[in-house]
Amino acid sequence: MRIKESLYRDWQSLVCSLAVTKDVADLAWLDVVARYEEDGRYYHNLTHIYHVLETIKMICGEGETAVLLAAWFHDVIYNPRAHNNEKQSAKYASQLLKKWQQPSKLINKVGLLILATEKHIPFNPTNTDCLRLLDADLEILGAKPTRYQLYSLGIRQEYSFVPEAKYRKERSKVLQTFLSRPRIYYTELMHAKFHAASSRNLHWELEKLSDPHSSY
Repeated sequence: MRIKESLYRDWQSLVCSLAVTKDVADLAWLDVVARYEEDGRYYHNLTHIYHVLETIKMICGEGETAVLLAAWFHDVIYNPRAHNNEKQSAKYASQLLKKWQQPSKLINKVGLLILATEKHIPFNPTNTDCLRLLDADLEILGAKPTRYQLYSLGIRQEYSFVPEAKYRKERSKVLQTFLSRPRIYYTELMHAKFHAASSRNLHWELEKLSDPHSSY
């Protein structure tokens, strides 16, 4: 099954479980898809959302409603030049869920989950839903080398407006923050499954970034 078809099935299942009609769900689907298919989204696109959702399923089965909604909306607003993408994505989700007459408790939780993806620090270290979402969002770090390299290239393409030297410096800082943690992944399953691979990938990219003669 193609990624978009799989995502559509997941979307319909999730949104219709909120007592939203299929027509309303389809209308929202078109807008969400249009946003994730915007020009310049070399990594933060529907393929990324697919992998996040599949990782959530791997971690905890079908996943809790708030986690799945946050996964869908966490990058719905994405502009590499902006510094408030997560805030705007949370706002988008909140407005849509209010339109669907969802309870405030759910809306607030989805917003908190989305905001946590900005720095990948849980708003509550004991909130398993948040830990699962953050790990799923970073599953790419533990991907096979070829896929990780494509991710690395995709991020560079999204930030093509940044001068090379500055990009190498700032990107290295981001990668170092993950390596400086006691562990890259929060959940036991993701830590056991992807810690070694993620560490290897991060060191590979850092070495590449430190070599001024290397290119993407």
